[in-house]
Amino acid sequence: IHAWTELKAEVQTDQSTQLYSYQGSAGVLSMVLKLFMFSWFGFQVKSSFDDYAEPKIRRFYKYLGVSIGAWAINIPVMVVLAFQLSPWVRYKVVTIVDIAARLLGLVILSQLFCGPLSPLSKNNTFNALTSNEVSFGFEK
Repeated sequence: IHAWTELKAEVQTDQSTQLYSYQGSAGVLSMVLKLFMFSWFGFQVKSSFDDYAEPKIRRFYKYLGVSIGAWAINIPVMVVLAFQLSPWVRYKVVTIVDIAARLLGLVILSQLFCGPLSPLSKNNTFNALTSNEVSFGFEK
């Protein structure tokens, strides 16, 4: 449903005259910020990978870094695609590639965090507290 609404979102405008979102100085600034955020995230994943000695957790961080890296590549690929395609097909092709990349990224991350490589377990999650165990400071 989301993919269909994205494709049909702007039916009133002439899509061949629309500028791509990364054209111009604001688009370049956005790309630079996304590159900075990806670099920071990659540094944090590498630091976490180096901090742990347990093979399962190290494997999780290795796959997390690779999957986020592959997912982050979709932005430059879409920009190159947008500049290479004809204006009358650009909007739909870029939108389809963007939605497919988002879906693939979310599936990979869902599998990573909910699958067998996930470092989450009963030992490292918070226990839910009942209202009897919580003190609000108003009781006397």
